[in-house]
Amino acid sequence: MEEKNITIDKNNFIYNLNRLNREWDDSFKDIDAILIESADLDVEVPRLKTVSVYNWIFGREIENSVLYFSKNKIIVILPDRYQYVSNLISHKSLTFQFFPKNDNDSKFKTLFAEFEKLKNKNIGIVVKENSESLTYRAINQELQKCSINKLDISKQIQLFISIKNSYTLEIVKNLGKIENDIFTYLISEVENTVDKNILMTHYELSQKMELFLKVTGKS
Repeated sequence: MEEKNITIDKNNFIYNLNRLNREWDDSFKDIDAILIESADLDVEVPRLKTVSVYNWIFGREIENSVLYFSKNKIIVILPDRYQYVSNLISHKSLTFQFFPKNDNDSKFKTLFAEFEKLKNKNIGIVVKENSESLTYRAINQELQKCSINKLDISKQIQLFISIKNSYTLEIVKNLGKIENDIFTYLISEVENTVDKNILMTHYELSQKMELFLKVTGKS
């Protein structure tokens, strides 16, 4: 998929951001901030919870980027090629910072300034999903320099983002119905093919499926 065709659900983004701010003290007590890094997609590291957070806030993972959440503030550090994101989303507590490829000098200036402001010196991370990228090493070095404690919030973050709002639940409900309709059609086609001893290739079946999706408006 080309990046220029990617859109972000602004309403869902703002809803989730406001909910995070509203429920911060209950869900992330004693945690000053949350730091999530998405390395290059070809880097082989566990990333299930990382991807979940990106899907929750953006609807997709954005490689080579950093998300920094604190109460009433979020900093998103992205490569220059994602400039379009800032045009889709505007929020008073949101800061976008873009950087040219391999520009590590100015890349973390805004982020590192936030480390100095942490009251309890506690930052939440997903411990088992940290990469060994240059980005992670630079951030980790600064955290050590500022004497920031890194606390594993894997369970808390997963529990928090698993709670769905009515808007998201409606989407899930509709997707479930579409999935059921497709599965029902597929079973019917297979049964008809077997019962009548019809020879059908994978390509022919896929063509039938594609036609079904177009006719029913599910594609």
